Amino acid sequence: MPIPKEILSVERPKNTIVYAYGKNKDKYAVKKRTGCRYDNGRRIASEFCDFLSTILTFRLINKFDQVSLLEKMTYKRVMQILRRAKMVKHSDGDWQLIKTAPSQLDVLQKLGLIDTSPTPKRKPGRPPKNCV
Repeated sequence: MPIPKEILSVERPKNTIVYAYGKNKDKYAVKKRTGCRYDNGRRIASEFCDFLSTILTFRLINKFDQVSLLEKMTYKRVMQILRRAKMVKHSDGDWQLIKTAPSQLDVLQKLGLIDTSPTPKRKPGRPPKNCV
């Protein structure tokens, strides 16, 4: 149901819009317009966001291509691994990566996001007793 002309004709500040809400869209309210300046009928803010997302996407694709990740897996799979990689700050102030699969660690190491220093491996089983 469109907004009645009587409501739209009421004077209000330029940076506001009228919107309908409610179950039957029969209630109307005025809301301040944020982040959407119009120029020739287009939204400038959305164009700028599209521009930034395009730049970031191509930078990521170029980085993935440099380390030859796209030959082994898809862009979607690499982004899923990056989404899961999270760091946790301990009480002593150090950051540590949460537990991830070894294949995901390889991807993060290729991208240079974590150290490539090997962790010392322990022997399996219970450690020996300290003999005095």
